Amino acid sequence: MTEMATDVSQTREENFPSLEATTIPKLFQIRVQQFGKRTFFRQKHKGVWQRFSYDQVYGRVKEFALGLAKLGLQFGQTLAISGENEKELFWAEYGVLALGGKAVCLYPDMLPNEIKYILQHSEARFLVAEDQEQVDKILAIRAELPLIQKIIYWDPKGMWQYDDPMLMNFAELLEIGRVFARENPDFFEASIEKVKKDDIAVISYTSGTTGLPKGVILTHANLLDNAYRVAMSVEFKPFSQYLSYISPAWGTEQICGVTLGLVVPFELNFPEKPETVLENIRELGAEILVFGPRQWESLVSMVQAHMLDAGPVRRRIYEVGMKVGKEVARERTEGQKINPIWKVLFPLSDVVVLKAIRDNLGLK
Repeated sequence: MTEMATDVSQTREENFPSLEATTIPKLFQIRVQQFGKRTFFRQKHKGVWQRFSYDQVYGRVKEFALGLAKLGLQFGQTLAISGENEKELFWAEYGVLALGGKAVCLYPDMLPNEIKYILQHSEARFLVAEDQEQVDKILAIRAELPLIQKIIYWDPKGMWQYDDPMLMNFAELLEIGRVFARENPDFFEASIEKVKKDDIAVISYTSGTTGLPKGVILTHANLLDNAYRVAMSVEFKPFSQYLSYISPAWGTEQICGVTLGLVVPFELNFPEKPETVLENIRELGAEILVFGPRQWESLVSMVQAHMLDAGPVRRRIYEVGMKVGKEVARERTEGQKINPIWKVLFPLSDVVVLKAIRDNLGLK
């Protein structure tokens, strides 16, 4: 690390307070106490952005966790989750972590055979699925999954025709949790206290392109430490608008969305559907995005395609502005010293070129 990068890191560490908790559920509980009425989740549904405060999210997480406990999930057992990034997926993960359980997230486009291996290897006892499509995949392999006790789905569309005791509506599980809470008012909070920093929080599986997928163990300490290091290295503004898009099956979203969202904290936003992500970014004025290479390449290609229609003067201005922006970004992210001329040119480049691109993409 260069001297400059070391100075930046030390400055961030001095200015950034130590974490108040050693586990994700405990940090979540503290954030709820600090920011109860403030917006934590936001999800677009039928064209309307719905807001959920810290208190509301805590209530749903508690109901889910207690419903799961009533169904029989024990400390250390595994809950699998399959679906797009929506509020219910995060409720489920925070809920199972509060019980001392493990979360395994599945990519929504996985095939039944791929799902079977992960559920068997992780010894999953319960599965939360988004919709009929995800449920059908599990039902197709249920005979080979003797440990699965219940499949819980959160989108009831098309599910009315199923009559299977293994299936349960998400709303029904929340009601079971509410009843359990009245009978055991201190159970949830006591459960959070039992979770320790070295307990396994998440098992994140590799893609399996060179063989069978490998399960990567992430403890509460792993996730919080990584998120904290990111927070010290990048100057995040508390309550920044974060768009949750990449699947939590990918360890990056476990660190950035699930954990860093509590550490900084962020306002977590969930797009209406994958096809509307760019539109939702513009509506939100998203400040933080974590995309895979394909998504970033798509944005770059879109901008470059528009510039092909521009005249030679505009294209040259664009090229110079991007060059200046890349040099300054390299200094900010890598701590490398750059030619002072780039710093001098940056304010002008930002106004003329970079800000216009951000505005066009809906970025702040």
